[in-house]
Amino acid sequence: MKLINKLLRKFGLELIPFRAGVENSGKRTRNLSYHTTKTGNYYLPADAPDDLVALAIRENKIFDEPVVRTAEQYIRKDTVVLDVGANFGQMSILFSAMVGNGKVYSFEADDWIMEILKKNIAANHLENTIMPYFGAVYNVDGQTMYFPVQDFVEFGTYG
Repeated sequence: MKLINKLLRKFGLELIPFRAGVENSGKRTRNLSYHTTKTGNYYLPADAPDDLVALAIRENKIFDEPVVRTAEQYIRKDTVVLDVGANFGQMSILFSAMVGNGKVYSFEADDWIMEILKKNIAANHLENTIMPYFGAVYNVDGQTMYFPVQDFVEFGTYG
């Protein structure tokens, strides 16, 4: 953790461990569906049918493809990539192919999404390449961050 924070501080960022507070109020479930796609194998939450990232993955698309195409121009084999806000891990999985024997450090601050991220890393057999970290990366030291309980009535997507 200290090594990761040292690296992040060079970019003016810090990893803040997230401490789960109130258990969710039943607004989300633990139901997952499994999808085999062109970009990898994914477990996705079944309770957010309008989630933009999950929709793209289920439709065999790359969510935020311009970001991935730009990354392809800069990521080299045997290097390190940070995926801050990794969500379900699609970019981490795509970046892992780009780094080869390098590493992808994937940061996610939502406890449930982190569980899904880990499942997706395992579903693609990338445990030696993608290193998941539970916490928020933020550019202000010493601040406490709070994350609301997911509410799909107000917001139809995770994140």
